[in-house]
Amino acid sequence: MKLGGNGLKDVIKKSDEIALVYEQDMLEDLESKLERIQRNLKSRLEKLCIESGITTSNSVYHEIFPFSLIFRVKKVESLKEKLIRKYLYEDIYDCDRSIIVENIYSKVNDLIGITILIDTNKNLESFANFLYQGKINEIVAITPKVDALSTFGDLTYYNIKANYKKMQEVVPIEIQIKSTVVSAFTNIQHKLIYKNKDVSIMRDNNERILKSVTPSVIAIENIIDSVEESFTSSEEVVETYKRQKKIKQLILEKVEGTSDFDSFIKDIDTIINRSLQREIN
Repeated sequence: MKLGGNGLKDVIKKSDEIALVYEQDMLEDLESKLERIQRNLKSRLEKLCIESGITTSNSVYHEIFPFSLIFRVKKVESLKEKLIRKYLYEDIYDCDRSIIVENIYSKVNDLIGITILIDTNKNLESFANFLYQGKINEIVAITPKVDALSTFGDLTYYNIKANYKKMQEVVPIEIQIKSTVVSAFTNIQHKLIYKNKDVSIMRDNNERILKSVTPSVIAIENIIDSVEESFTSSEEVVETYKRQKKIKQLILEKVEGTSDFDSFIKDIDTIINRSLQREIN
């Protein structure tokens, strides 16, 4: 698309006016909506982790959730850049400010961005399925699941277009679900390839180099999972030992000359542990 002097001035003028309406009439309201979305999403995902048994704990915290959330409302500068890059200014611009607002909501599909940052990719599908099953109140996925799965080399993550719906409000949001390691890696990829303004041969070379090291990134995640599982196992063994030692102490205070003492303790401990795990009501 070639623009003459007047054409370029028109593009800039319309994009500036749209950005001004966005800043003055929408930004504060979007930030308020973001706070509600954040609270709702956090509580629902925590419930998922508890119900799925994918929380961990330590001596300080009873429950450690394997995710964190990153949120952002689209910046004015970012909106303006997208208006020009995607030629959206023609579809959005109007003399009526209220129509501009309506058009922004309908034409810009990532006004709010959310990243569900999970510890490792082993729980990637659990989080994605939770969203697609409609378990997160007021958030409706638009992108089909099969199309939302993104790959770079051997790395996988989800990039989902969705709507936040409450009463008559509909806000377009973008949700990414990715592991901490994959997120760091894709951020590098984004800078070196997607945002790279160099000649195409340089971008292609960057892409080949990055793809060649993706197996190492996956290996790092596998190591993290293995270490986590070993710590969980160790904690369970220590907890069992402490519990049985306490049982033994209590029995010694009450009973003398108990036969097959260790076996008796283990039987009692098994019953107590099953009760703790809610296997016995």
